[in-house]
Order: sequence, then C-alpha cells, then structure tokens
Amino acid sequence: MTTRIILRNDTSANWTSNNPVLALGEAGIETNTDRTKYGDGVTAWNCLPYTGVGVGVNCSINLGTNAGAYNQANGSITLGNFAGEYSQKCHSIAIGQNAGQCNQGWVSVAIGRAAGSCCQQPSAVAIGHLAGSGSQGDGGVAIGSFSGRYYQGQDAIAIGHRSGFCSQGDYAIAIGACAAAYHQGSYSVAIGYLSAVNCQPRNSIIINATCVNVGSAGGNTTVITPVRAVSGGTAPSGFYPTYYNPSTGELIVVTP
Repeated sequence: MTTRIILRNDTSANWTSNNPVLALGEAGIETNTDRTKYGDGVTAWNCLPYTGVGVGVNCSINLGTNAGAYNQANGSITLGNFAGEYSQKCHSIAIGQNAGQCNQGWVSVAIGRAAGSCCQQPSAVAIGHLAGSGSQGDGGVAIGSFSGRYYQGQDAIAIGHRSGFCSQGDYAIAIGACAAAYHQGSYSVAIGYLSAVNCQPRNSIIINATCVNVGSAGGNTTVITPVRAVSGGTAPSGFYPTYYNPSTGELIVVTP
C-alpha cells in the first residue's frame, strides 16, 4: 500500500489573499517560490515569518527566517535571518543577520551582521559588523566593523574599524582604525590610525604614523607625520626646497 503525504500548498498570491491561520506546526508552502511558513495556531499567514531555504522568483536564493521575504528582485542572494528582507534589488548579495535588510540597492554586497542594513545604494560594498549600515552611498566601500556606518558618501572608501564612521564625504578615502571617523570632507584622504578623527576639510591629505590624533592644516593641504629631519646639505638638481612644520605636520614646496 502506497501512502502519499502532501503538505498544504498554494501560490504566494493566494496565501496572501486568503490569509489563513495555520495550525500549530502545520506547514504551508508557496508553490511559486518554494518558501515555507509554519503555523502557531494563532497568527495569520501574512504575519508569519518565512523559514528555511527558498528559491525565489527569477532565480533568487534565500536561506534564513524572512530572508529575501518581500519584493526581492531577480538574481539576488540572501543568507541569514532577515537578510535582504525588504525590497532587495537585483543581483545583490546579503549575508549575515539583518544584512541588507531594507532597500538594498542593485548589484550591492553586504556581508556581516546588519552590514548595509538600511538603504544601501547601488554598487556599494559593506563588509563587517554594521559596516555601511545606514544609507551607504552609491559605489561606497566600507570594510571593517562600524566602517562607513552612517551616511557614507558616493564612491567613498573606508577601510578599518570605525573608519569613516559618520558622514564621510563623496570620493573621500579613510584607511586605518578610526581614520576620518566623523565628517570627513569630500575628496579628502586620511591614512593611519587616528588620522583626522574629526572634521577633516575637503581636498586635504593626512598621513599619520603616530599613535595620536593628527588633524588637518585646512583645505588643500597635506600633513605627514612623522618626517625625518636632516640638517645641512644642498638640494639635488631639479628639486625645490620643501619645508616641514613639525607643529602641524604640514609640508610646503617653494617654487621659483
């Protein structure tokens, strides 16, 4: 004698429209997405979380509770509870709990708990715990825990723990732990631990190899510290005199 067991199933549209209450432990399968919900005897279908592995519409792949659950676009991947949960755009990747959770942009990547979790823009990359988690800009790159966390600008780069943490400007670069952590100006560069922690002006460069915070001398300036000082001697042919301010770390070149 052959016994056939068929789990309760329907299309996602019909499940949503009918909105039934599944019995405790009863499974419901969406035939067009392969996603599953389990009932608790109380909660209606529309309020139950998805669970397990699913192959969504247009070849998207999901693993985790409510991963890629709502309005996921084609070719996207989610791995982790609530990863890419709401309106994940096409060809994006969200790996980690809450990664890319809400409005992740197309062809963007979020890896790590809550990385790129809110409004990550197209082509952005966020890797690390809470990296790029709040409104990461188009093409932004944030690598390291808390890097580029809030309002990272367009095509900005933040590499290192808390680098470019808040309001990093467009096209700015911050490399090193806490580099340009707050309000880095557009087109600026900060390299090294504690480089330009606060309010680096736009179009400035700071390279810091000390263990203390080194700020900027203003816009359109370059600060390098430390620099080896050599007394006496004559500049070789083709070189112009360069002067270094040991108090501010600024370099200037005197031309004819």
